[in-house]
Amino acid sequence: MGPGDTPIEPEGMLDGIQWGNVARGAVMDLAASWLALIPVLLHLADIGSLEDEEAIQSAIEQASLSTDFLWLSAAIGLGISVAVAFWVARRAGDRHVLHGGWTAVASVLLGFALTVLAGSTEARPPFWFEALGYSLMIPAGMFGGWLASRAEADAA
Repeated sequence: MGPGDTPIEPEGMLDGIQWGNVARGAVMDLAASWLALIPVLLHLADIGSLEDEEAIQSAIEQASLSTDFLWLSAAIGLGISVAVAFWVARRAGDRHVLHGGWTAVASVLLGFALTVLAGSTEARPPFWFEALGYSLMIPAGMFGGWLASRAEADAA
């Protein structure tokens, strides 16, 4: 090593992360997922012919636990996670995969916190399904970040 050389120091996983973008992305991920799933749930519940509020509530609860809704919610939610992670990573401008991954981690933590706060008074999908969804969110976020890095490389 010469007198003007500086040692190469590896960048840490937290260096250069724009936490404001990550936090906005996590909130946007959950909000967009919920908003996108409302019409799907109402369609599957088929509440158009029901007039009694208790019957409507029961139909929505049954639809929210149906296999169709669970798989649609996973697909839609993961697609939104990819799109939001892409958006956050593009806004960050660098370290795309890490921004996408940390956005997904923040979404998982926020979603888990809201699930715990909701308590056990409402109908919940099977635990294995929730665990599967949460575990797939981080790879989905990293994929969105990777797509952002490819888009930026193609634009350059």
